[in-house]
Parts: sequence; C-alpha cells; structure tokens
Amino acid sequence: MTAYTHPESLVSTQWVAEHLNDPGVRIVEVVWGSQSAYGWQAYASGHIPGAVAWDYEADYGEAQGDAIDRVCPDATVGIPAGSGI
Repeated sequence: MTAYTHPESLVSTQWVAEHLNDPGVRIVEVVWGSQSAYGWQAYASGHIPGAVAWDYEADYGEAQGDAIDRVCPDATVGIPAGSGI
C-alpha cells in the first residue's frame, strides 16, 4: 500500500474483518452512481456488513465537475455527520 499518497488512510481486509463489530469504527463503501458497475446495484447485491454507502457521483461529482481524483472540502460538510461519523 505504500504507492498510495496516504497509505495510512487504507486498511487491509483482515483489519476490516477484525473491526466489523467495533462501535468506534464506521466503515464507508463508496459507490459510483446508479448506472455504474460500482453503483447502488452493486452495493445492494452485497457489501461489507454494517457499512454505509456514499455516492461519489451524487455527493461530490457536481461540486467537482470533471475532477474526480480530489474531493472539494465544501462538498464534504454534512456527509460524514449524516453517516454517524
């Protein structure tokens, strides 16, 4: 995971499995809109137990326009709080 810009933000699947029932951990799955293979249909067909879903396209896409590699701070104001974070 060292090639990622912020590897400290990533966890392994083992870590996720060990923390599924940890009340201090909120797992977020990012979905990509309704028309994508990574969208709501994929989330509905199977996701990490207890995970909340954030729709990147709906929640961040408009604020970012075509720049999908960064999240605008203004676009993130209420999303974590609405997910219990």
